[in-house]
Amino acid sequence: MPTETMPKEASTQKETKRRVGYADYSEIPLEIQAKHKDVLEEMKAKGLNLDYKDAETQHFLHWEKDLSMYDMGELLGVSQKTVSKWMKKRGIDIRSRSEASVKATVKRASVLREQRFLPELERSKKASWLALLIDTEGSIGWTKKIDVDEGKSYRRVYPYRVPYISVGMMEEESKQTIDKAAHLINVTPRTVFHEKVGKPSRNFLVLTGGAITILRYIEPYLDKFKRMATLLETLFKHRTHIPIERFDRIIATLFGESISSKQANEIMLKMTEEEFNALIQKAEELTKEYLL
Repeated sequence: MPTETMPKEASTQKETKRRVGYADYSEIPLEIQAKHKDVLEEMKAKGLNLDYKDAETQHFLHWEKDLSMYDMGELLGVSQKTVSKWMKKRGIDIRSRSEASVKATVKRASVLREQRFLPELERSKKASWLALLIDTEGSIGWTKKIDVDEGKSYRRVYPYRVPYISVGMMEEESKQTIDKAAHLINVTPRTVFHEKVGKPSRNFLVLTGGAITILRYIEPYLDKFKRMATLLETLFKHRTHIPIERFDRIIATLFGESISSKQANEIMLKMTEEEFNALIQKAEELTKEYLL
């Protein structure tokens, strides 16, 4: 009996060291939980496990939820090559490149649905006026947005990076100007009292898909923020909420370190046209690799 038991225990220890993937939902990093929040909730409701070798889990993620090999590997804690290998072993078909392209188009359409049609900005005169106002009195970039999911027994916080456009001016001098601009983009301006200045200011803020929509109308007329607009449209092409850690990793890859949108704009303004085009090309590659 002892001679049979000892090798069995040694074998179990060896297998434990080799274990990959996540044994439980709680082991999944918060960044990945935020990205795949809806998918994870459905998996739990269906009683699916996180075993990358499980055919039912593979089929659900790839065919029912349209996840790519990369996203499946990220969610299950293994490489995309491992996912592909085990899907083939289990006889689960893998989408062809053309099918994946169609899925990407559908995903892109969902982003567009979040955005709005702004007929006022179809007129070049109004679009150029708004661009000048933002260049001189506003700012464009990315910011932090917190989403909270609360239940009876839990509270989850999901931090994202999202695109934004904002303009603010002293109310007594520029209320009509801000209100006119807000009307063009169909948002509500607000008044905020500034203690340092001792006066109220009038401003508006646009986030996520709305910001990207506006940029598409005014980008040709921007000067100071023209390159920032191009970068934002590239980074947020496929989704308007990007987990902070993933977004900051992309920015660090592009600029050598994680920096603010204000710092990034200052750097891009000093670039030659060739340098800037190379930056955007790199940004395109990174969004395809990490955000599709």
